[in-house]
Amino acid sequence: MTILSDALLQRITEGAAQRDAQREQPFDLINEIKATGFGARRLASHHGGGGASLVQTFDAAIALAEADPNIAHIWRNHHVAIERILNTPSQHPAVVRLRARVLAGEMIGAANTELGQAQIGGGGPFASRLVRKDGGYVLNGKKFYSTGSLFSDWLYIPVSLEDGTRVIAIAPKDRPGLETVDDWFGMGQRLTASGTTLLNNVDIADDEVLLPGDIPAKQAVFGSTIAQLFLTAVIAGVVAAIARDGATLLGKRKRNYYYAPTSAASDDPILLSALGEREADAFATRAIVLAAAAVA
Repeated sequence: MTILSDALLQRITEGAAQRDAQREQPFDLINEIKATGFGARRLASHHGGGGASLVQTFDAAIALAEADPNIAHIWRNHHVAIERILNTPSQHPAVVRLRARVLAGEMIGAANTELGQAQIGGGGPFASRLVRKDGGYVLNGKKFYSTGSLFSDWLYIPVSLEDGTRVIAIAPKDRPGLETVDDWFGMGQRLTASGTTLLNNVDIADDEVLLPGDIPAKQAVFGSTIAQLFLTAVIAGVVAAIARDGATLLGKRKRNYYYAPTSAASDDPILLSALGEREADAFATRAIVLAAAAVA
């Protein structure tokens, strides 16, 4: 289970601006990252994973986000699923299968949010429903916000039973009737594939459904904590990239403003002071994320 190499991070960095400007989805790079074992580094060692600490995990996320925040954000729900269901004592068949697939280099996406569902207070039933059929279930619904799922191999799908009980369906992304749509055109995270997931008569087996008692309740809360901390790690990477790009720009600058104290911009104490503030921002943001990870 390797940390992403400097060479790979450099290649990710070099193409990030063009990908964002041209809306070029990074399928090949995501596959390269999968092949490094990145997705299994945080999986507990007693489950066969790398056993990385949360500090190590978020340090790697910050480095990846500095290279390209879209690519880092794509991995957010994968890490939420690791904490919420895989790094638990559960031996539920769906969990055991999913651990094995993560160890094989596969990626988990999520299809969670629904437009008609109240977010304040939460806890209500989903419109996406599992209905009994032939000893299993059939799933129908529509998810509005599905970060990373376009690149994933498996989907973690919170849905409801016919009586309104909230459960989790685990299914391979290529299951007939399951479609991920690249239709996210929000102001931010343009290449995170945060679009729609369509669920049209998707067959779900009994052992692909996690009932409320199958996973410790505290893990659901902890998974939400990890979701927000991972997003903050992405922001820390963005702050680091601002400092990096500022230094690069200043080093290339041939002229200085007419009332500058030095002819070379790279020697200008005013500009260097501003750059130092950006470096301090990056240092502080990273430190805050890692300090939170250390006590999570």
